[in-house]
Amino acid sequence: MKRFACAALAALMLSGCASMDISREEGVGATLGAVAGGIIGYQFGDGMGQALTTTTGVILGGVGGYYIGDSVDSD
Repeated sequence: MKRFACAALAALMLSGCASMDISREEGVGATLGAVAGGIIGYQFGDGMGQALTTTTGVILGGVGGYYIGDSVDSD
């Protein structure tokens, strides 16, 4: 159930980018970054701490992936 909640949170956060004019590389980067960040964050803590680290991982991974995709797109 926690994994589903984390995936739903990631999808919800990324849906905010739906109205933005972003390239394919930026979107793929943000998505993969959010998934990877969520997986890494899930490995730490337990209970509420695990939920917080997972959420933080999703956010930071998504932002980082977006910027990496942006740098790939501008080359």
